[in-house]
Amino acid sequence: MQIQDQPHIGVLGADPAAITQFLRRVQALGGEHAVLLPLSPAAVPDCEPYLCGASTQPPLPKLRAAAEVLAASGCTVIAVPDSAGIFCEQLTAAAGVPVLSTAGAALPQLVGKLRQRASVLCTPGVRAANVYGLAARRYGLHCSYPDAPVQALLGCVQPEKACSEQVLRSIIELELARGNDCVVLDSAQLCAAFAHFGLAARYPQAADGMELLAQAGLFREVYPNETIAGKQLYLVTEDGTESPDFDIDVLEFHKGAAKSVSRMLRASINAGLEYEVWRHKIGIGLLYTARVWEYKTLHNITGSVNFHPIRWFTVTGSYSVIDNRGGAVGLALNLNPSWINFYLATDIVTAKHTPQFIPIKQSIMNVTLGIGVPIGRRSHRIAAYVYDKDRR
Repeated sequence: MQIQDQPHIGVLGADPAAITQFLRRVQALGGEHAVLLPLSPAAVPDCEPYLCGASTQPPLPKLRAAAEVLAASGCTVIAVPDSAGIFCEQLTAAAGVPVLSTAGAALPQLVGKLRQRASVLCTPGVRAANVYGLAARRYGLHCSYPDAPVQALLGCVQPEKACSEQVLRSIIELELARGNDCVVLDSAQLCAAFAHFGLAARYPQAADGMELLAQAGLFREVYPNETIAGKQLYLVTEDGTESPDFDIDVLEFHKGAAKSVSRMLRASINAGLEYEVWRHKIGIGLLYTARVWEYKTLHNITGSVNFHPIRWFTVTGSYSVIDNRGGAVGLALNLNPSWINFYLATDIVTAKHTPQFIPIKQSIMNVTLGIGVPIGRRSHRIAAYVYDKDRR
């Protein structure tokens, strides 16, 4: 095959690490039949300062010129593996060839996997421009970003640092625990660490944006009618036109035999004990709780001091260690004067900090109150350790 007949994939970006990683991903996917044309990062402006508001000089004019150079060099598709992907629509119009971004490659995959809520781990510029939030609307998805402390912690993740694995795992688990059913890794730095530590098998809910972009660029040009794991990414019709990234008309539904489906509910295991001292007015308690989630088990240990000066009033103070990631300070009041029971409880979840004093999670306060109606004779509801004279 002559080189001029081979498909040309252009790579446009200001981050050398992102370009290098994208080229490696394409080669790993079998892109030896493609001609990869990375444009020198020196000719491409860095979009991060502009997106974050630190620069007033728009990078779009230089990006347009760079995209036109790649198109004139014979590129039939251009991949943008960094934050410049926010300008993909304008660059496509200027170059006359498809320009692909990480968001444009990742979001259709989430739709195909029936994901609805995604947390995006990205650079500050992509977050400030709300790239994923705006793009997700066309797919009916909800994309959010981590809290500011977690966003700051993302900059500490480096593939060459062994401690980065635990930091990245903690962030992914935290975002999944917030109610997201998927986590998208957008920046080249995070994608490199995710691949380096081999976390794809451990977290199938996480999407490697760089890998999806490499698949989109390669299979769109080299194998336009081929599949990855049985899924056809791009469809080229007989007249040479391409289908959209996601079109309801190209979906095929097959009626299958009915079958039952069962899912395990989230289980909790509790074990506790209490020891009474000082005329049975003060108790020291210990409670262990294990909550079984879909992707891991969370372990909590709570120690408490219970004070009941009179039989119908109890004050409790507690401290909990939450899965070695933080703690919680709690206070509870319980009143049971006669036929009714009142209770009020609160706890403050404190964050655990990194060595750089960056909190992994912000503090949260919970308040619970309620009214109950005890059942049974009052004498039977008084604890056995209460003295007879105190029962009256």
